[in-house]
Amino acid sequence: QLVDEFPHNVFLCSPGGEIFWTNKSSNQFKFGADDIADFASTAWIDKIHPDDQDMAFRNFSTGMAVGCIEPYRVRLKKHNGEFEWYLFTGAPMFDEAGKIRHWVGVNINIDKFKRAEEAAEAHTQALHAQINGYVRRLEEAQKLASLNQKQDLLSNLAGSVAHELNNLLFVMGLNAEVLQRRI
Repeated sequence: QLVDEFPHNVFLCSPGGEIFWTNKSSNQFKFGADDIADFASTAWIDKIHPDDQDMAFRNFSTGMAVGCIEPYRVRLKKHNGEFEWYLFTGAPMFDEAGKIRHWVGVNINIDKFKRAEEAAEAHTQALHAQINGYVRRLEEAQKLASLNQKQDLLSNLAGSVAHELNNLLFVMGLNAEVLQRRI
């Protein structure tokens, strides 16, 4: 009774993976109403998001084969048709002989955490894009500053050369005048 009232989705399945019991919280996947569960049916497969089915089946099957199901995330369709994120895990229950009698599976709704994680990831990506923009602007500013320094250096060099040339021309002009007077 305690597990039946548990706020998380709990189910039991055979060693082969056939579900034979679910608690009341699992009704959210039964279109909002209690129904007679046909556990031989594979209708529960439709509750798993199509993009998550291969991964979910692989993790569940591998876990059952090795005797330990590692937690994994999966989207499940609720009675309203919307998908929400759940963390799934399962544990084997053994009989007196040490053989697996059945598996206990639990789905815990992590949709709010997943949405927060996605929002944080989107914010992180936006910050990375902003940082990349700042880096590009800084690189452009550094190139522009380097170009300005080169132009200043060239301008100073040209000004110095022109000044020296002017001085030489002045001296040459004076000498030319002196020579002209002598001639």
